[in-house]
Order: sequence, then structure tokens, then C-alpha cells
Amino acid sequence: MDKIKLALPGEFAAIVEEIAPGENTFEENGEIYSATIGVPTINKEKRTLGIKSVKPLAALRRGDIVIGEIVELFESIAQVEISSVEGNKRTALANKHAFLRISELEKGFVEQLRDHIKTGDVLRAKVIEVNDLGTYLTIAFPEYGVIKACCSRCRNYMELQRDGYTFTCKECGSKEQRKTPTANPE
Repeated sequence: MDKIKLALPGEFAAIVEEIAPGENTFEENGEIYSATIGVPTINKEKRTLGIKSVKPLAALRRGDIVIGEIVELFESIAQVEISSVEGNKRTALANKHAFLRISELEKGFVEQLRDHIKTGDVLRAKVIEVNDLGTYLTIAFPEYGVIKACCSRCRNYMELQRDGYTFTCKECGSKEQRKTPTANPE
């Protein structure tokens, strides 16, 4: 009897030059990885490698409230790694990455993304769009924003002050402002 090889989430599956990524896989730096626990399958017609899931993963939906960490900041967009969906027992997500556009930080004009969020910050956000290009979040409403701030000097987590938007680092003494839930600095 042949043993069936199960692919685990994040496990290397193939190189993009050999085959294209299919269902329940993702591509990173020209390599294909499994996004779920399942059996690798090849679609010879489409020349794709997919993973037939043992248990289907939950997909993020518009309206979901999520908790995630800012993993990368660019000039007008931030990449967020989702860790959980509020009020739901869906722990295994099909896509754990989402994007936060500068226009979704707060209502009105925002000049600098880095004035409101920083790499390492943990935030509470709402999913506003899910499409083929990705999942997009907003923190523009009062109930969303940074719930745990990461010091931009020493990378330790900071304490929120009474004003509701200033964080102070116990390690290095740095004071930084963020867009926090129910607080919106002028």
C-alpha cells in the first residue's frame, strides 16, 4: 500500500519555473508553498500544483474584524499578517496576509503612513474588500486602530498613556503616537 504524503502549511512544494501555483498554495520568491494541510495534486491541463485540503480553510470575508501585525510598511500601503478573526473560531485562515492603504487610516487626508502606524504594531481592523489582488483592511473608524505599539527605537512593546494615543516605551523612554481605537490625534 502506497503512503500518501501530506503537505503541511508553509512547506515547500515546487519552483514556479516547473509549475504554477494552484488551489491552497502561495508563491513567495519564485517558490510554491502549501497554504494548508492536504494532499499535493497536479492539474496536467493547467500545469498547476494544488493542495487538496484535508479540512477546508476559512477565507476572510468583507466585514470580518481581525487582529494583525504590521509586517512591512511602504510609502502608501502596509502589509498586515492576520493572527485572528474576532468573534469566530476560524483559526486556520486561507490567507493570513492583508493590506492597509494610506486612505484607510482615517477619514480625510493622511500625509505619512508612518505617522499613524509602525512595523511591529498590532492592530484591530475591519476587512473592507477581498478580491483576486488581495484582502484590504480599514482602521478609519473610531473602533479600529493600533492596540499594541512597537517602539521604533528598541522594538519593545510600549504602554498606552492616558491621552489614548501616545505610547511610552519602558525600555528606552521613547514616546510615540499612533491611531488607536476611539482616539484620533489632531
